[in-house]
Amino acid sequence: MTQKIVILILLSVACIVQSYSVETLENGIDLRLHPGENCYRQCKQGQTKICYFKFVMEHYQAMGVACGKCSEGVLEDCFHPHCISVDGFERGVTSINRQIPSPPIHVCHNDKIVVDVVNSMAGSSASLHWHGLHMRNTQMYDGVPYVTQCPINYGQTFRYQFKASESGTQFYHSHAGHHKINGQFGSMVIRRGDKEPHRQLYDFDIKEHTMIVSDWVHDYAEMFVPGLPSRAPGMNPENILINGKGIYPEFNTKSPIEVFKVAKNKKYRFRFINSASFSCPVQVQMESHSLDIIASDSYDTQPVTVDTLIATGGERYDFIINANQDFGSYCLKLQLVGACKASKIEQFAILQYSKDENHTVTLEDYKNARDLVEKCRETTFKEENFMNHPNTTCFDEDHNSHCAADLVSLDVDEKLLREKVDERYYLSFNNYFVSPDELFEEGRYEHFLNPASNLLFQSGMNNISFAWPTFSLMTQPKEIDENMFCDENRQPKSCEDRTLCHCIHRKKIPLNSVVEFVLIDENRVISTMSHPFHMHGYGLTLTQMGQFREKLTVELFKELEASGEIATKVGKTAAIKDTIAIPSAGYAVFRIRADNPGFWLIHCHIDHHFATGMAMLLQVGKTKHFPKVPKNFPECNNFLPNVKNLD
Repeated sequence: MTQKIVILILLSVACIVQSYSVETLENGIDLRLHPGENCYRQCKQGQTKICYFKFVMEHYQAMGVACGKCSEGVLEDCFHPHCISVDGFERGVTSINRQIPSPPIHVCHNDKIVVDVVNSMAGSSASLHWHGLHMRNTQMYDGVPYVTQCPINYGQTFRYQFKASESGTQFYHSHAGHHKINGQFGSMVIRRGDKEPHRQLYDFDIKEHTMIVSDWVHDYAEMFVPGLPSRAPGMNPENILINGKGIYPEFNTKSPIEVFKVAKNKKYRFRFINSASFSCPVQVQMESHSLDIIASDSYDTQPVTVDTLIATGGERYDFIINANQDFGSYCLKLQLVGACKASKIEQFAILQYSKDENHTVTLEDYKNARDLVEKCRETTFKEENFMNHPNTTCFDEDHNSHCAADLVSLDVDEKLLREKVDERYYLSFNNYFVSPDELFEEGRYEHFLNPASNLLFQSGMNNISFAWPTFSLMTQPKEIDENMFCDENRQPKSCEDRTLCHCIHRKKIPLNSVVEFVLIDENRVISTMSHPFHMHGYGLTLTQMGQFREKLTVELFKELEASGEIATKVGKTAAIKDTIAIPSAGYAVFRIRADNPGFWLIHCHIDHHFATGMAMLLQVGKTKHFPKVPKNFPECNNFLPNVKNLD
């Protein structure tokens, strides 16, 4: 018996060692000794850590068996470690560590982040993009399949490791397929402690006041891309989640809503992340409290006070809330606006005043919050000072409302604003309607979207719908053939007589040049839809932004600019962002100093527009300027060997 016990113990130890053998670095560091959760701390200059996370991606279930009687209102069951309650509606999801949102990352500036991604999603490839980080010298970890890495195949583990270089409010999300819509997104906050420029304006900056919001549907996103002619809700979401929590009024679900606790007469820094995937912006309002905005897309700004904030997918805003009202509970309201405004999709959270500085939310707090939903629905919210109201005119000092371009970033590069622009690129984007006869031509297989009925369209930039390479450009540069790329001046023969060309759209940018981009919405239909564009690898210095009430084209923009009708902010101040919402029939002008070599994606952050081609690549510098690829980095490509005759 003793011998059997010893053998069992040895086998157990062997299994444990085997399961953790992947969790070491080449220099022998045992990553189990550096859990990422311990990196949430008081940040001090020069004191950095290794922060290790293990993320397991799965096809999983929301409001599934692990949730017990959560659907019946038993809140204790809603907080089971394996329960994903979301809005109380049962559906399949793609999760990370069986959580939605995915596990939060809270680290200090210049910490080393190490993330092992285990793909346990049968039949699906994966990747993670670290939205807001520039990945200088670690470009291969930017997380874009076939651009900076090969996709992570089912059953494989891929290790990301990079420095927490850009401080502020960031987030991460899947950049493969539609997994982001299905639940793979999480917050990433990089703090600087006492080095925060606005530190004197607030008393608390704590993880409990991170707010990541997402739009939500009750089917897998693949149901809606390309879509079905008569299947609702088409391209529109059905709900909003606040930190993965919410209720679904149509079914009167009994899931919990989010609670934020504050101490009276204290000031709190909230970090708001819009992880929405559809086209509708999110509007944020707090009952009886104003929002003092101090940062956008992680870039600190001069403070601006508003009562209503509107943000599109990919944007982040930090704001201060002064808990100076009467002791009680106050409603936080989120509503989808733009094309979704008529649907009145809204979600609530509770700002609860606490008698002390204990910010831990208890089960009793969640139960009390659930009883306040009806009160929140009847609450009137102040709407006088907006950030990003759709009718706001940028650079209008006489108006109470503001747009993102009005923000004054504290770290603006004044030299960049003064320097001569080396290159100026006009990038138009559009959704192109196509006929069934054209799209379903024999032998033609191209991405498309079918939002409703027989309506079909494809997306593109400069009349090119982006097609993906078959290997990782960043890490397999020797396989690059210049003939594989296209732009508006050079396209393959297959694009002759085509309105929209499908090819690998790339623009080459000289290293260290000053480049100005003009993004223009050339869509034929003027609507309430804004297009949030995100550029990987860079912060964008925004100098011009506006909207017209007629169809805008590149040619018309040039005429208006020449006649002085385009407002500009070029001077000593500007806003810096990495995600810019281009209004319908609108434009934005921004600059970069192209000093971060590599292949970088610029794309619309509306999931179905990106999926159908509204993207392009920027190649900064030559491949000889790219950093060295790590040893044994995964490779991929087509496999098309010659076929010999039968013997």
